[in-house]
Amino acid sequence: MQRHALLETVDRQAAADTLLIFVHGWHNNAKPGNENLKGFTSFLQEMNCKKPPEDPSAKCESSNPYTGVYIGWRGDSQNLLGIEHGIADFLTFWDRQSTSVKVGEKGLKSLLEDLDARVASKKIHRYAVIGHSLGGSVVLHAVKDRLKHDDAIDDNLYVLINPAVAATEYLPFRLLKNKGRIPKLVTLQAKNDYAVRYGFRVATLTAPMGDTSTNKSHDLNACDPRATGCADTLAKRWKEANVKDSCFTMLQGHNWVITTRNDNGKGRETCEESNHLLGWVVWAKDGSVEAHNGILTSAQARALHGLLEINRKRDEAYVAAPPVKRNGE
Repeated sequence: MQRHALLETVDRQAAADTLLIFVHGWHNNAKPGNENLKGFTSFLQEMNCKKPPEDPSAKCESSNPYTGVYIGWRGDSQNLLGIEHGIADFLTFWDRQSTSVKVGEKGLKSLLEDLDARVASKKIHRYAVIGHSLGGSVVLHAVKDRLKHDDAIDDNLYVLINPAVAATEYLPFRLLKNKGRIPKLVTLQAKNDYAVRYGFRVATLTAPMGDTSTNKSHDLNACDPRATGCADTLAKRWKEANVKDSCFTMLQGHNWVITTRNDNGKGRETCEESNHLLGWVVWAKDGSVEAHNGILTSAQARALHGLLEINRKRDEAYVAAPPVKRNGE
């Protein structure tokens, strides 16, 4: 019933806009007053606020076309002792982890298929899906089949922030290529996310996908948004070190610079190979993603908007490019 109402609302309001979908993690839900729900509301407002690239603190010039969808699931359905986030509450992790897989494979996957039909009929232009913590598990299990079959040309984007996902679950996608476009799947892993680095390892006896050296393909260096020209300074640093332009993606005005992390014996020998991966696992430094719950910030909103715009422009260029002729053709 809720899904039907959601799709009716999308049909009525989206009007070829971009849908921005957020899936919360453990210890959250869709109740009024939930911190993730409030955070996503502010995040969406920031996404819809177009500002001059040189001044992220300026007032909005005009609106960007994003419509928000908050996906609620029972990320905190049990509390053994009635104590908020008590030690015994840690024991609910395994139940919520298995539930996240089911929600992804049976719930969100089907919803995205409905949205794909609306993209095809041009009722909406595209969508971006963000999953945090166990919400990242929901998203990965919803899109894993389509990631393995990268046949469709689209500019949808899937973002996992500090995902509570095992490295082994990411293994089938680690070296898949993306046909020359920027990735369909971006993982942002905070350097100081100790909940994932230690808690997830203890709970599952396995390494997390975002905090495993073999998976990391990029580094994210961020600047204080109040520091004028900081992103230009970072880019200049790499150019002075004779780093090729293809080795970094600069989100202008957002003070974020994403650089490639090459070879290390992991099957990526050049910047182009790292950038042409279907999935990027980005090691977030300098407070760009602060600890496990440092999500839905205004800086992240501006950076995501920039990444979606790069994605759209590169997809348009890819579709417009003439086919490569083979010998004898």
